[in-house]
Amino acid sequence: MAVPTDNAFSGPYTANGVTTVFPFTFTAPTASEVAVLVDGAEADGSLYTVALNSGAGGSIAFYTAPASGTVIIPVLDPLFTQDLEFENGSAWLAEPVNEGYDRSALRDQVLKRDIGRALKAPIGDEGLEFGTVGEGQVLAKVDGKVRGINNDPAFAEDAAQRAASALADTLTAKGEAEDAKGGAEQALANAETAADNSSGFADDAREARDAALATGGMLQKATYAELAAVVGTAGQIASVLSSDTGTHTDPVVGGTVSNAGQYSYSVSPAGWRWRNALESKTAADAAASASASAAEVEATLDELGRPTLGLLPKQYSNFSPSTQVTLDPRGYLVAQNNGGAVIDGTGLNYSESIRDLEMRTPRTYPYIAGTGVPSGAVLDARGYVSSTFGGSSDGKSAVALAAEKERLSRIAPSFAVTPLFVSTLEIGAARAGVSRYFRIPAGVNVRGDDHAFAEARRNSASDTGYISLAWAKRTGGVWGATTLLADEAGMDYHNPCPIYDQITGDLHLLWGAVTGGVTEAEEAGDAAKAGRMMHVVYRDGAWRKPSNNAVLTLPFKASDCDEVLQGRKAAWNLFYSGPGTGICMSDGFLIAPGWVRGADGLSYSIALRYDRMSRSWSAGGAVPYPSGVVNLNEATVAENDDGSLRINCRTTTGGGRVIATSFDQGRSWIGGYRDTTYPTPAVFESLLRLSLPGDGKAGRGLYYNVADPNERQNATIRFSLDGFKSYAASRLIYPTLTEDVTTDFEGVPLAAPVSLTHRTDYGVMWSTGPGKTGLLIEAQVVRKDGTVGQYFVLLFIEFNDAWVLEYS
Repeated sequence: MAVPTDNAFSGPYTANGVTTVFPFTFTAPTASEVAVLVDGAEADGSLYTVALNSGAGGSIAFYTAPASGTVIIPVLDPLFTQDLEFENGSAWLAEPVNEGYDRSALRDQVLKRDIGRALKAPIGDEGLEFGTVGEGQVLAKVDGKVRGINNDPAFAEDAAQRAASALADTLTAKGEAEDAKGGAEQALANAETAADNSSGFADDAREARDAALATGGMLQKATYAELAAVVGTAGQIASVLSSDTGTHTDPVVGGTVSNAGQYSYSVSPAGWRWRNALESKTAADAAASASASAAEVEATLDELGRPTLGLLPKQYSNFSPSTQVTLDPRGYLVAQNNGGAVIDGTGLNYSESIRDLEMRTPRTYPYIAGTGVPSGAVLDARGYVSSTFGGSSDGKSAVALAAEKERLSRIAPSFAVTPLFVSTLEIGAARAGVSRYFRIPAGVNVRGDDHAFAEARRNSASDTGYISLAWAKRTGGVWGATTLLADEAGMDYHNPCPIYDQITGDLHLLWGAVTGGVTEAEEAGDAAKAGRMMHVVYRDGAWRKPSNNAVLTLPFKASDCDEVLQGRKAAWNLFYSGPGTGICMSDGFLIAPGWVRGADGLSYSIALRYDRMSRSWSAGGAVPYPSGVVNLNEATVAENDDGSLRINCRTTTGGGRVIATSFDQGRSWIGGYRDTTYPTPAVFESLLRLSLPGDGKAGRGLYYNVADPNERQNATIRFSLDGFKSYAASRLIYPTLTEDVTTDFEGVPLAAPVSLTHRTDYGVMWSTGPGKTGLLIEAQVVRKDGTVGQYFVLLFIEFNDAWVLEYS
């Protein structure tokens, strides 16, 4: 990639309430390195998607059109880390070197953009030296140094007088309060504009605003002494400029308070009561703690004066007749008053989840009414319930599940099935072609396009024989034809494993190659029959050899591609990737699952990691056997909440799955154990992380589980809210194991009902869009001729999170 552009942002665009797509022209290496400012604040990435053009530019697509008048600015937000690393003896290739230079140029553009908006001295002058700036002061250059000086109230007073005069010209003779309020708001805008034109002093603008509001009932005074001489009316609002830095004794409640700030007039005892955010909130909380009713709390807020409480927590009583809750300006629950008890619920949010955004350490909640949180709940640093006590067990999943269901309650469940890879034996089927049988599914989404892969078993469903690789691509929601991707007579190609690189946009594919007809036992036991792991990449619309970027003609052969050699032990005669799908971790590392086997008959699960500089994959260490377990093989990988790597392995001894963790990208493994919590036979299963650490939705994930201890049936989607430690909800793909069906796999009516047992083997999941998951599965189906069979069709099932939780 080159960097043909020199800008680091586009816009600004003013939303019209209808448009959802906003273009940008700057160069971005990946979609994740584009951010969006909405009215000056960075927008949540879940609100939009990013599409990149070839070369430079792209567009932002919001799911919901921004409100009219909202200002939208797409900005370049590149990574400031450098993970390209050459190894001794590795190739010095142009593309990764170019990538490093390109990223440096993009970071320079961002720095230029941001520094260009800072205070700077003219060229030839000495650099600016900054002194101390105090509260309420303005910046000025004094004796060659930029320092704070006391603000002259004349700026604000002049602006206020002009604003008040402008307001007086616009008020009608009716003098109604609403008209006055509207005029005050207009004066506010005029005052801010005038103050901005008066050397741009921000504090002056705010104080001029308050002065303008005086015409609608607020008094504006330069000093507290001036205000104290005024006899106000009950509840009247006043303000003292920040330039009055003195203190006084509050005439209403006593105690020393600052002169500057907001005031309301109290009739009994008479005087101007100093108010700030802390005191206002404390007063409201005090009313609640005294078993006050909602009306009493509202009255307290009225007495404090509502205009300046617009940025303070507010009390609401619409949750239930006996429960009042306090929400902060963003809608997060601050406190509850239930039966007179003060309930600390800081930061909780009904609409999103049980959260405390400001918390950094666990906090205990005595009770949170109406949320389902048990008595004595402890929230962890991410704001989720981590444990409970007082006779309760771990409540994290159950509590978060209730919040998750609430979050998804407005989304309609969706579930759709598409026959994707279809046998040539299915005469008349729409997608029939390429091979008689299909097995070992895999898939991934790349910039909105779905790529699905499978073994094309040409002559039989056996694990040996003439086996090729098949590929299908979905663009714009439409699947293209099945294509023979890799094929060579006399060879068996196994275990396609795609990995999408979110940093470069490349799609990597690993797979195994062995002489046709050689069994796994023969391959592992005889070095002369050992297989190879191959590597190819899909880039810029073409399949390429990674080491030289040469475009490959389909179908390609193993000899056209690169071989994975690094990290492979001499004893590992069988050396396979996958099956399933690899991942791009939040720190940018690419990880692929794999498994190996030697002449001793023992098999192990491994993970492979990718080095972008050398464009090569390296095998990590084998997952150790836990007690009572021998032989691990086909595995699935996912990222844990803390950024470590989780591997979930199939085992042929003792049942269950083996789980282990790596903190070094799969080079070594710790904490391995056998998990027998969920029934499963010896079969490949799949994990899918739905969120990343630090995105505010940590812990969400799915587990495709063949939920039967003996048979490959009862395909189940399990929903985790704690990073795969447990599963709070689940749903069967087929609610009825055996049923009479009246149509074939394409929905064509049959001559007579056919009894179908829903056998389900290997399945792999990947995210197909926001809140949507694709599952490519080996399932038993009713064929075109009315018979029942498996491996003739691989089904692509797409569902959303709301479907998984619909009946939980």
